[in-house]
Amino acid sequence: MENSQFVILLLVLSAIGAYFFFKGKKKSFNTPLEDLKVGTKLSIKKFGDRKEEFTLEVKSKNRHEAEDGDLFWYEYNCISDRGEEFWLQIESIDPYEINGGNRTLNINELGVAVDDLLKIKEGELAFHYLGQAYYMDSGGSARCYINEGEQSYLYAFIEFYDSTDTKYISVEVVEGENPKVYLSFEIETNQINLL
Repeated sequence: MENSQFVILLLVLSAIGAYFFFKGKKKSFNTPLEDLKVGTKLSIKKFGDRKEEFTLEVKSKNRHEAEDGDLFWYEYNCISDRGEEFWLQIESIDPYEINGGNRTLNINELGVAVDDLLKIKEGELAFHYLGQAYYMDSGGSARCYINEGEQSYLYAFIEFYDSTDTKYISVEVVEGENPKVYLSFEIETNQINLL
């Protein structure tokens, strides 16, 4: 009888532990932000250097899939209440990551050629931009499905993060086109309100 009581106690304690373990885990990519529709409005507060809240309206939604199949993310192209183009990106990793921006750069501003950027290993110093060091985060190739449809294009990407891990510079290269360079800032879910 003592063994069966011990087993029952152990099962109850295990169940309680499992409950609190799974309750405390962040849900992977389970947010209304992953399913924004064209026309949806949202506000963002304390973004990058901005202190004031501003409003965005979603104009298009693209799905990106890494060629190795391990990662996908959504890119929302938006217009702000000031008329600025703005992108919002939600990655499907656990916990999901959100970043956004409205500033594109010229590849020459980084002071490093794309071919040299491709040789940098994860975690290595890649370049300095506006006095801030940026390190190689990830790279590979991905396919962008325009408006989540069948029309798509393949591109190479390289991503870099600053020493605070809150600013990102992404380089995208489509064969035959000039590289596109994006400056983004991390966004926490508590900074976003759906309107």
